[in-house]
Amino acid sequence: MRSPSFLSAVLEKIRNGGLPLGTVVNLTDPMITEILGTTGIDFAWIDLEHSAMSAADVNMHILAARSRGVAPFVRVPWNDPVRVKPILEMGPAGIIFPFINSAEEARAAVAACRYPGTLNGVRGFCPHRANEFGSLPLVEYLEYAAQEPWVIVQIEHIDAVNGIDEICAVPGIGSLLLGPFDLSASIGKAGQVGDPEVQTLIDRVATAAAHAGVPLGAFSLGNDATGIARWIERGVSWLALDVEYAYLARGMTEAIGTVRRLRESGEAGDA
Repeated sequence: MRSPSFLSAVLEKIRNGGLPLGTVVNLTDPMITEILGTTGIDFAWIDLEHSAMSAADVNMHILAARSRGVAPFVRVPWNDPVRVKPILEMGPAGIIFPFINSAEEARAAVAACRYPGTLNGVRGFCPHRANEFGSLPLVEYLEYAAQEPWVIVQIEHIDAVNGIDEICAVPGIGSLLLGPFDLSASIGKAGQVGDPEVQTLIDRVATAAAHAGVPLGAFSLGNDATGIARWIERGVSWLALDVEYAYLARGMTEAIGTVRRLRESGEAGDA
């Protein structure tokens, strides 16, 4: 019997009005994901686009996530079925495709994740973990593979915003994901995420996703309560909170600051 879908828990939480939370994982050691799994996160965004990870590292992070009941989402480097194919066999709950700027590119992303006969799929057949190493009956596996992994397309360019309604209408799209920094750069305002023009573009995507009934994911940099509140107001369906190394750095910085303040105040004597 197949183990429960790691994606289904995320989707059920969304349906029930909850907000699945996770963080981005860049460090290669899978213990990072294992540790994060003890905190109550719903998903781990394993980043193969901007990190030094190998496919083998991603494989171990997926194992670590699954061991903690956490849905592993993998962001691949590009919308390329050849690069996506080996990741699919590792059993991710979702695949994040960066820089999807048109409905045509969105259809290609969906096709990369589905077998022929389903949504014009082009995925080659050689499942490993994805079909429980052959223990899952073929009919049952193909039924599962027609729905999972979640196809997440990242909206991070003005061209994508201009074609957002067409992208939302592509069959098989599981979720949109906003990329505010690259979106701001695409209109010549790199890093100016709070700029009114950038905010208007983000609102256009949120509105289109809501109208189409497509879940919208977002990334929040730092523990910015105001920024997080704004994402919640926009009705995001799932939220990635910063990156794991930032939490590590902030935690140590805070601890060092505490010691220094105690010494300077004299409250800790010679501590």
